[in-house]
Amino acid sequence: MTEPPGPDEVEVSLFGPGRGECVVCHLSDNHWIVVDSCVDPTSREPIALRYLEELGVDASTAIKLVVVTHWHDDHIRGISQVLEVAVQARFACSQKNNVPEFFKAIATATHSDLVDSGLDEFSNVMRVLQKRRQPRQRKLSVGPIWASEGLVLHRVDRQAGSPGPVQVMALSPSPATQTLALHELRSFVAERAQPQRRAIALSPNQRSIVLSITTGGPSVLLGGDLEQSANPAVGWEAVVNCPVRPQEFASVFKVPHHGSGNADNPRVWTEMLIDAAFALVAPYPSGIKSLPTTSDVRRLSSRTENLYCTAPPEGWKPPRRESSVERTIRETARELRVVSREVGHIRVRFWPSEPHIPPSIQLAPPAMKLVRPG
Repeated sequence: MTEPPGPDEVEVSLFGPGRGECVVCHLSDNHWIVVDSCVDPTSREPIALRYLEELGVDASTAIKLVVVTHWHDDHIRGISQVLEVAVQARFACSQKNNVPEFFKAIATATHSDLVDSGLDEFSNVMRVLQKRRQPRQRKLSVGPIWASEGLVLHRVDRQAGSPGPVQVMALSPSPATQTLALHELRSFVAERAQPQRRAIALSPNQRSIVLSITTGGPSVLLGGDLEQSANPAVGWEAVVNCPVRPQEFASVFKVPHHGSGNADNPRVWTEMLIDAAFALVAPYPSGIKSLPTTSDVRRLSSRTENLYCTAPPEGWKPPRRESSVERTIRETARELRVVSREVGHIRVRFWPSEPHIPPSIQLAPPAMKLVRPG
């Protein structure tokens, strides 16, 4: 899978090494974006950089936008390395959820000794952005693009006769999510000296960025890890109801939160996606509960016949060891799974100028097509 896309060809690649995910997209005319990051388990190199090198693409000039959808470890490892190489890229993210540590990172913009890889990555990102500060630009004005509903993050204007511009728009966080974040900040600042039960505590998944990519032909919806919410002004209900979102039905969907049921909104499938959309999932087999579960696969495969996963879901069972060793391990652990060290790759490509030609899909093991369980 080392053949680069054509100048007018759109690509969506999802990588997943068993724990972590990264989306690499070619928009048009050698404009690439990287959404989230994970590293190759063997080389420890960011997967996005390795892949572009394999294609013969100069990442330093080709990557125009780097996005962190939210500050969870499985989405941010190596993101500062990507940004450091991508000298022409803008950087967009959602606010880190831990308010005190977030402001410490902004104030210092140095590597942290705290045990928080999200903070470490954010601090390193801030250091890269500071190095790119323009003459006479105040240091405190340097920072990311704070993504929010309706904000256009990148646009590629195409030549006359092409189907139209390619545009990347954030569909979240919603205004209500941003307002809740301000209330959370206010409660922290006003009551710092007085311990109290925090009334508002948004999780990173509630702040996650959803991206729409419109091309003048088939469009793309990247779901980040955004979850459902009981509050209709937050989460996926807010995305579906967004008054400024593009009205094109997407043909490619990066399924949010590893296919979990708490991130699934039926209205997304009926009001934002074509029938039989290409649905791409990166699993999370190393948590307390593997994602996607069998019931998740059953639900998703009922939504579309084109369901793909970067690795077999629910992880792999480890080989049995000598009986006494096996007994000791099982007395300690409730369940054992092996997280793959292979990086699965799902690649979808299409030509916006040829909408009658269906998208093509390629899989690099252990990526696979999922079928509905019996």
